Amino acid sequence: MKKLLFVLLLSLFLVACGNESDAESGKEEQKEDQKAENDNTEEANNETEENETIEEDEYSFENEYGTFDLVGMYYSEDEDQEPGFYKIDFDGFLLNMTVSLVDIELSEEAQWEERFAGKEHSRALLIFTEAENTTDMEIDFNGTSHIVTSDKQQVYPEYGIMSENEAVMTYHGQVMQEGYFIVPLKDDSLPESINLTFEAPYEVINGGVDPINGKVGEDTEFEMIFMSKEEMEEQ
Repeated sequence: MKKLLFVLLLSLFLVACGNESDAESGKEEQKEDQKAENDNTEEANNETEENETIEEDEYSFENEYGTFDLVGMYYSEDEDQEPGFYKIDFDGFLLNMTVSLVDIELSEEAQWEERFAGKEHSRALLIFTEAENTTDMEIDFNGTSHIVTSDKQQVYPEYGIMSENEAVMTYHGQVMQEGYFIVPLKDDSLPESINLTFEAPYEVINGGVDPINGKVGEDTEFEMIFMSKEEMEEQ
């Protein structure tokens, strides 16, 4: 399961970095330059303490939604799937994903979102996705899906124009896009398994889609099993 752990950390890194704007990046660079000078001084004085901090922060990151702390991740028992990933082939439109369970200390801006209902803290599923259109068609991926958990919750990632996932878009030819869904759960819930259903994307013809006969591939349902970060480290 070491590969599973590596996959998880990589996907968390991509989520942390993926949605920053150029303006935000410029500001962060200035902050990082200033922070680097301070860190260099502290590192020289106390290298051991710095190393301990890095280890503690290995499963934590920040973005515009707040501070994320990893609880664990979900994996498929399907032998045809790569460890830590679940890949769907919608007749040439490929959707690859990892699913983790996180605790989020929400930013002030995120607390205003209806799905978080003014909370300061949320437990959530974090679904990192990599979508690729390998066909010659224009394809509309709306991100429509639903999740049923082993503790009897039914939840829905935000889809369409309301989705934070940058992979939810129209693909004009052979392109690839990464993004993520944040799916809030009940406080402190710990589903042992989740059942996910993703709706197939649609072919775009003359600027529109046929909601009846225009699907590319079939809707896909699959199950994933929970493993805590401590269990992954022990494997």
